[in-house]
Amino acid sequence: MMEPAKLPVQISRPNPITRMWDSLTRPHRSVVEIGEMRLSRLASSFTLAISLSLVIGTLASTAVRGLPETMSSVGPALFAALTAYVLSKTRFYLFGVFLFSISLGINAYLTIATEGAAANPGLTILLYVPLSLVVASVFLKSWAVFLLTGLNAGAFYLIVRLSSLPAPRGFAAIEAVIITLGVVLIFLNNFRANVEKARLDELTRTNQELETLSSQLEQRVQERTFELEQGSLELQMRSEELFAANLKVERNARKFASVSDIARQISSLRDLKTLLPKVTDQISRHFGFYHVGIFLMDESHSFAVLGATNSQGGNRMIERGHRLKVGEEGIVGYVTGTGSPRIVLDTGSDPVYFDNPDLPETRSEMAVPLRIGMRIIGALDIQDKRAGAFNEDDIEVIATLADLVSIAIENARSFEDAQRLLAEAQAVARQYSQQEWQGLRKKQSLAGVHYNITGTDVLDAPLQIRSIEKALEQGDVYLEKENEQQSSLAVPIKLRDQVIGVLNITSPGKTHWSSDEIDIAKAVAERVAISSENARLFEETTRRAERERAVSNITSKIRSTNDPQSMLQIAIDELQKALGGVQVQLRPLEKPALKPKSSGVPGADPQVQS
Repeated sequence: MMEPAKLPVQISRPNPITRMWDSLTRPHRSVVEIGEMRLSRLASSFTLAISLSLVIGTLASTAVRGLPETMSSVGPALFAALTAYVLSKTRFYLFGVFLFSISLGINAYLTIATEGAAANPGLTILLYVPLSLVVASVFLKSWAVFLLTGLNAGAFYLIVRLSSLPAPRGFAAIEAVIITLGVVLIFLNNFRANVEKARLDELTRTNQELETLSSQLEQRVQERTFELEQGSLELQMRSEELFAANLKVERNARKFASVSDIARQISSLRDLKTLLPKVTDQISRHFGFYHVGIFLMDESHSFAVLGATNSQGGNRMIERGHRLKVGEEGIVGYVTGTGSPRIVLDTGSDPVYFDNPDLPETRSEMAVPLRIGMRIIGALDIQDKRAGAFNEDDIEVIATLADLVSIAIENARSFEDAQRLLAEAQAVARQYSQQEWQGLRKKQSLAGVHYNITGTDVLDAPLQIRSIEKALEQGDVYLEKENEQQSSLAVPIKLRDQVIGVLNITSPGKTHWSSDEIDIAKAVAERVAISSENARLFEETTRRAERERAVSNITSKIRSTNDPQSMLQIAIDELQKALGGVQVQLRPLEKPALKPKSSGVPGADPQVQS
């Protein structure tokens, strides 16, 4: 944006004559009121002009009449004018004007006295006295004009009456002119004074109104300024509060971001021995705490046992089995006993704090419970070297972190329990499977199957081959070179990590087995294991179904009659048929009321048999 062109400013300076005149008529510095300054400057200008005129007249008269005669007529007036000018430059300027007015009248009377018979009293009086009165009326009060009028009228009357000079023509008219002029000037002076007073009153009233308005405006400005200042202070306070709130939000956001990062890192851990040290290390690294410890409840829920920590002092505590009585010892005991978080801002003044020699630099401590639902499983203990290091916001953040740690601990425990139960189930399954296959081999007298180019043979006894024995012993693929022309590959047949057989492969003229061939053999062995187990399970299921069907048939026949003796006989007959037994007996616990029917077998009277 272009700036507007600056026009040259012309400053008018007064000429030297004006400056000199201003200097000659400038009022004295003691005159400060504006009206007095104006009158003082006017008196100085008037008396200076009269003095200059008299000086010029004196010089001209001296050239014509001579100095003595000139000074006798003009000298007193010149002296009076100069004296009045000098006084007008001071704060006694009114007194100077008064002397100048009197000197004009005196000069008239001196002129009449010195000229004698040649004088013209009427003309001289009319020349000086009216000028004296006019000058006095311009500068002086009415009483001064009145005094000068009376002095001039009386002086003129006395000079005419007491001197030997004849009375001038029109004496009474001259006296009347002096008195009338004085009265008129007094009236005009009063009128001017009244006008000035009215104007001054109006100006004063206007000034007062302006001052009142100015005061009101100033008050309003002050009130508005105060309101603006208050608003500014309030805005500043709100700005500071907003800034503090933003800082708090940012600080909490960073803390919750750390919590999220910790949760992400521990979410995949399933081992407590790995999880707990990882939690304490991550909390200390993200938040910069001096000591972080995780306490877990023992089986009796009587003690909180330190399970993991990040500090050296805490590790020494773990080595000696550090534990705290629930509800009795330390802040951790309080938290695990009540289930409520606790903050100690100054450990030296808290009665619950447990003074630990392994952590001598602790100045403040915070503990929050670890809980699953309503069940407390431990506590998260945090200690810092600074006094007052924690606040209410930290409780919310650490409580959130404690909930995540509780969930991670519970998940790890559940995972360990599940792994233990799975291992037990797998062990039971392997044992059961092993027993079943051993029973199957004994029942069927099956040692194995042998296949060659001539056909398939069922083995009555196990083959005594070294590769088979090694595969059974090691539970893994075993390759053995039998001679220069042949090698033997033994692949275990596994079912749930339990070896139930061996797939032994020999090929004349083959001494080397590739990895693909070995993988194919292992895949076949897996399929054999699965198929064999499925066949065994199917046979067992079929056998159980037949057994259940037989039981169901026997039960139906027993329920077909209401006679107890018949029920017993039916049960014996059906069991004999189903089991193919030689003898079936039903032995009651108490002696029956009715003698059971004999089955026809000698010596079987006390029993029901067949």
